[in-house]
Amino acid sequence: MFLICLLNGVLSGGKLMIELFPTLIGLFVAVGMLSSSGLIDFISEKVYAVFKGLIMYKEIVPVALLRPISGNTAMAMGIEVMQKAGVDSNIGQIVSCIMGAGETTIYVVAIYGSKLKNKNIKPAVYIGFIADFICIISCVVALKIGII
Repeated sequence: MFLICLLNGVLSGGKLMIELFPTLIGLFVAVGMLSSSGLIDFISEKVYAVFKGLIMYKEIVPVALLRPISGNTAMAMGIEVMQKAGVDSNIGQIVSCIMGAGETTIYVVAIYGSKLKNKNIKPAVYIGFIADFICIISCVVALKIGII
C-alpha cells in the first residue's frame, strides 16, 4: 500500500513539474538577464536616491529589489553583501531580516497562476508587493529602534 502511494505521488509530481517547467525556465532566464545587464544596479541607485532618508544602506537595495522576484538571486546577493560587510554588521542584520521575512512574490504568483490557469493575478501581485515593501521598511525600522 505504501509503495503504491509513493509511486502515485512520484507520478503526480512528475506531471506537475512538466506543467510548471516553462514558467520556471522563463523566470530563471528573466532574472539572469536582469542581473547580467546591469539593470538591477541602475534601478538600485535610483531607488536609493529616492528613499535615501528611509533606507540607511545602499547595499541592501539590490537584495530588497530581487527578493520578491527570485529567492536564489537575492540569497546570492545577500551572501555577497554579508561577506563584504559582515554578518553581525547593521547591513548584515537588515539583509538577514529581509531574507527571512520577505517573500518571493513573483515566483509564487507565477507558479500558482500557471498551475491554476488564473489570468487575474494583478491583485495578488499588488498585495504581495505591498507586503514586501512593508517587510523591508519593518526590517530597517527594527534596526533603527534596536530590536535587531
